[in-house]
This record gives sequence, structure tokens and C-alpha cells, in this order.
Amino acid sequence: MNNGRLPSLLYSGQISNEPNWSFPSHKPDDFCEVIYVQRGEGILKINNREYGSRQGDIVIFNPGVLHEEKPNPQNELHTYFCGIGNLHIRGMKPGHLISDNMEPIIHANKYVYKIESYISDIFKECTSQVIGYETVSETLLSSLIVLILRIIQTEHPYCNTRITPSSRPLARQIQEYIDLNYTHFTSISDVANRFYISPDYLSHIFKEGTGKSLISYVINRRLGHAKTLLLTTRVFKISLRWSDIKMQIILASCLKRCLESPLHNFESEFWDE
Repeated sequence: MNNGRLPSLLYSGQISNEPNWSFPSHKPDDFCEVIYVQRGEGILKINNREYGSRQGDIVIFNPGVLHEEKPNPQNELHTYFCGIGNLHIRGMKPGHLISDNMEPIIHANKYVYKIESYISDIFKECTSQVIGYETVSETLLSSLIVLILRIIQTEHPYCNTRITPSSRPLARQIQEYIDLNYTHFTSISDVANRFYISPDYLSHIFKEGTGKSLISYVINRRLGHAKTLLLTTRVFKISLRWSDIKMQIILASCLKRCLESPLHNFESEFWDE
């Protein structure tokens, strides 16, 4: 933190008592996201690689890291999470909390109680919205970031295994193109033309390389983007409890707008797979 300004809190939330929740593929474009696993277990897919998460884990998503999240049905997941803007760590890229060659999950170890205290208090302050809660929340956020950096330095000094890239280059190129343009193209032919291959072959390559149909992937990316927009809108005006009825109404409206896009009109073409 070396630009003279404190990091900013973009949003804060909690997931608990929601055994069937899931968060489709999404990525923070220009901010960092931190998740703390309070209890339970979950499954994370980060840049096409699956990870397990458990109580005491800290999950860090740098800007541009594509990921999706879901709980383990046999051990219900409870988490706190927050989005961090204006992050400038000495020696790191702007917005990054960890280096690109680090694993995105670290364990809090002996600092587990402090980490949980900081991130839960951030959420409580945002929920309360009493006088000065913005200042208190962002002060707690700075303490949380410093403690995470301390954990990395003292507890995980050699945590530098690179995430293995996809072993199927063309499928990976197609996926990266979709990640950058999923809100713009209108049909499978648009994507196929970009790679000078037929729509049928494009669908085959993508399904073989990712295990997913193209339409399902695009819809999940748009759903994830819609949820991200929801989270980053008027952060201090809403408290993120997934069971809140008003939040469900807002989310439903947001997802409806997300699906009412040009691609939706070409759904039958994608389903030809």
C-alpha cells in the first residue's frame, strides 16, 4: 500500500444457511476479491482448475481471475467475502494482493481467529450502517490486508506453484475469446468466424476441451457478470444476505436483464450441439 491512499471497500457479504447456492463463472475485472471460509467445505474452479476449500482458508482472486464457486452438499459452506479497490501493494501489479504464480488459496493457521474477526466485523459494520461505518470498515479492511500479507510471508513463504494452463490450446483460445466478448457476439457463427472454423467444429472443440456446451458456458458467464454488477452497485446501501427477500427480487430482475440479450435470440443455434 504505497500510493498514499487506503484501499477501498467495494462490497462485503456473507453466505450462510444456503446449502444450494452457487456462483457461476465470473471474474473481478479491476478489483481484488477475498473470501474467508468460516466453516464447511466448498469447491472452487479457478482458471479451469478445481480446488477444495475448508474452514480457515483464505481465497484470493486477483483482477481478471475467472472462477466459480459451489458448496459441498455434505458439509454446508459458510463464508465471508469482500471486494477491494484501489489496492497498491509494493512489488505487486495494481489491484493484486498476491503474485500471479501463487496458489489462490492459503490457510490462516494461527491467525484464523484474527482473520475471521476482521472480515466478520467489516460485514457487521456495513450491515449496521451506523455513523462512521464506512471509516471503520475501511480501517478494518487495511488491517485484514496487512494480516494476509503477514500470513503469506511467514506461513507460506514457498507457496508459488503455478496454475497449470489448459492442455488444449484451441479450446483455451476460444474460451478466452468468449470471456472477453460474451456480452457482444450474437451467434455461434460469430465466434466460429473469428477462428476460421465451422460452427459445428467450434462446438466440438469447446465441448471436448472444457467439458461444457458453449451455450451453457456463455449463459453462466453472463449470470456471473450480472451477480458481480449486483454486488458492486451501491455497496454501502445494501447488506448482502442471500436469504433476504428484497435481494432475491433485485437479483431476479438483474438476471432477467442479463438473459434478455442478442445471444438469447440465437439459443436454438447453440442447442444444435
